[in-house]
Amino acid sequence: MASFPNSPLNAEDLDHQVPLIRLTEGAPDSLASDYIEYTTCLPDYPKTSTHGYSYIVEKKDSLNGKDGIKTILDEVQYSKDEISRKNIYCAFLRAPVLKVRLKCSGVKICEYLSSDLKSITHTSYNNSIWSQMRQAQQAVDLTEPDQNRRNTYTFYHSVLSRFERQKGCLQQLDTCSPGVQYHREPDVNGELIPFVGCVHYLNNPRYHFYRRLLGTQLNVELLKGLFDNNINPMPEECSMILHQKTRRLKCGINHPQGSGALLKLGCEVYFYLLLPIDQKTCPYYIFLSQGVHQHPPPPLTKTPARIIQCLEKIIFNTLTPDMTTSTFLKSPALQQFCHDNNAFTLADVHQSLNNTDRVTAIIQRQKLLHFPEGQHYNGVAFEMQINPQIKEYIQAKYQDDSEFMLICALKEQLELLLTLKSFEVDMSYKRLKAAKLNEVVFTTYLPNHGKIITLVRVFTNQESPIGYYRLFKRVFQVIANVTGQSVCFWHIHQEGFQGIICDMDNKQTSGLGKYLYELDPSRTTEEHLRSTIVFCQVHFHRNIVKAVGNHPNQQGVRQRMAGLLTCKCMDDYYKLLDLLQAHETDNADNVFHWAQHKRDPVIAAGLNKHCSLIPSEHWDFIRNSTNTAEQTHNKSYAFGRQQLLLPAVKSAWILDKRDIQQYLGRETFSIFHANRTTNMETHYLRHMQRDFSRKRQHSFSSPTMDDDNIQLPSTSGIIPPSLRNEQSSPSVRQSSIRERSWSRQSSSRGRTPTRSSSSALRRVASANIEVQQAQLDIEKEKVEIERERLKLEQERVKLAREQAEVRQLELQNLERERELYKK
Repeated sequence: MASFPNSPLNAEDLDHQVPLIRLTEGAPDSLASDYIEYTTCLPDYPKTSTHGYSYIVEKKDSLNGKDGIKTILDEVQYSKDEISRKNIYCAFLRAPVLKVRLKCSGVKICEYLSSDLKSITHTSYNNSIWSQMRQAQQAVDLTEPDQNRRNTYTFYHSVLSRFERQKGCLQQLDTCSPGVQYHREPDVNGELIPFVGCVHYLNNPRYHFYRRLLGTQLNVELLKGLFDNNINPMPEECSMILHQKTRRLKCGINHPQGSGALLKLGCEVYFYLLLPIDQKTCPYYIFLSQGVHQHPPPPLTKTPARIIQCLEKIIFNTLTPDMTTSTFLKSPALQQFCHDNNAFTLADVHQSLNNTDRVTAIIQRQKLLHFPEGQHYNGVAFEMQINPQIKEYIQAKYQDDSEFMLICALKEQLELLLTLKSFEVDMSYKRLKAAKLNEVVFTTYLPNHGKIITLVRVFTNQESPIGYYRLFKRVFQVIANVTGQSVCFWHIHQEGFQGIICDMDNKQTSGLGKYLYELDPSRTTEEHLRSTIVFCQVHFHRNIVKAVGNHPNQQGVRQRMAGLLTCKCMDDYYKLLDLLQAHETDNADNVFHWAQHKRDPVIAAGLNKHCSLIPSEHWDFIRNSTNTAEQTHNKSYAFGRQQLLLPAVKSAWILDKRDIQQYLGRETFSIFHANRTTNMETHYLRHMQRDFSRKRQHSFSSPTMDDDNIQLPSTSGIIPPSLRNEQSSPSVRQSSIRERSWSRQSSSRGRTPTRSSSSALRRVASANIEVQQAQLDIEKEKVEIERERLKLEQERVKLAREQAEVRQLELQNLERERELYKK
């Protein structure tokens, strides 16, 4: 066995400089090194130098064959391409070795990567290079800070990508192309409704692309300019650096010009691995690095082989047919593995495990411990005494004879909450088993991360205005105590939160209003709420369906009721409510009570920005749904519904710890929380693909459709059967009615043939009258539209004439000034 008398392998005094020591003999392939470092395992980013930096690594396990070499090389984060292998004699180890020569293959960068990042070189990954990278990344400015315009660019690139892949329409033609178009009929406010669709959509809506724009917060004018090629987005720099082995094709960042393609940035650093042939007599190997890395360090994405092997062993020993990622991440076996590595989660073991897609096999779902007496209030108190993580997670606990409230959050979550301009609040009624005990969550969506994150969880048995008042007061007081910063609201302090998104729950808004009034008594509760509240439009539309039903015949009523969201002023909002209460005959009582509820000034302010006291520029940036809170509830349900309190708190800690670690991992190390791209463009593409698949399946399952089921463009989006005279002629409709009448007569033959015949004739006559009336109404509307068009044309000609006259006067003035200057 080889010995090294002056090279101890302990942690003290390991690093020392050796003047160009020879590792192998025999020119011209001899190897030498400036520095030698003794260690028990390779670092993630081995140091390098021009003449060579060597690591002498002690290895107790056998590393023979290809698997042994792969195990060693997987310890290093740099991508490598093998060049050659050769058996030689190592003078330093005094043993024959296998010499493996490799070359660093560099990294992949976005084609729009900033020049400061692209020019970074390094020989070691230390605080200096890390600070340099962070400064360069923070120096990258957004050319388009307006989020609505960025979403518009993203939507445009998503639609364009779909058509470029020939998957835009169900019947894709060579002439199919997308663009901004307008429905033929105006809406209840007298405006033509824009949509994005194929150029053939209006002629054949069943088989061509359509996407509504109403309620999407997209910039229609910008979108129209992009589709018409009248606007060229200003290029934006990127800060994305990825591992060379990544399978991504694009950077995944929503740039105005589109996501950038990933390009290879090479490197001239060479690695040498000297692995002894007989590892029993020489249990050491040498890893040598020569050169300077001509690229920034790659992100920490490769998990060391020793950790992968441990995870595989855990999964193998606990393998079950119903294994899932969620159950494995919370399993006792995994917790023990983390504990053995002095960690609490997989991300603490190694940062690359922030990406949960690396966990491809899972253990069977483990039930939480069954201690019925010890998993309620007293169980939580006991857990806080023995578990420091849970004690740190539970920020406040209130309990008396009638009230229980538990406020849970990590410090990093509260610090993130203070940086936001808005957040969403929602209550879950299915999470906990105890009667009247529910969970309230504060959540938000981070567009730069493509991730929903939970900010605060409150377990409470109070669902009254005073209960919500105490909840908001205590949560905001906890935030101030933990972070040392006061919670501010824009309409009071001119900084802080600009809006809170919630459901139309009177108890919730009343409690929030009482708290805000306590902060600023100079304003009324109504003024506070109108300056803060934004209601979820998803629940708004659900309430419309609940009021009038989901039948296609009620589509017009639903569209008119939804028109409250798009009214251009407060007078229009209340005028539309008057019209709904006065003229809607179908479901009149339901519509009347629904409209009466929407007359409340706070309700109106939460639905329409022209009724709100929130500044318009703030309103446009606030999300108008509580979807993130709903998704948070769904993530919690992965641990089970109707849980006891203690297991619910523990599972909440696991979810929140994972969320904040993935957030910090992306912020600090640029590590994605999943392999799948999560930017807005990808979400649009996936959503379009689902719609396309459903439409195709529906088309194949029902090749011939009844006339009553055909959907055609109109003001409301769907033309009722009685108005489809342009697509279905009266003769065809009468024939269809006669066939259905004959069928009904046949089924009831022998009972009342005369009555069936007369009723069929009445239906035919009624249908003819409806068709004729619809034709007259359409002709009247066409005349009115033509009259308005001519009037607009006259105004346009008049305006052009006035502009020409003004221009003529300007030219005359310029000519006179030129003559005066010459004199």
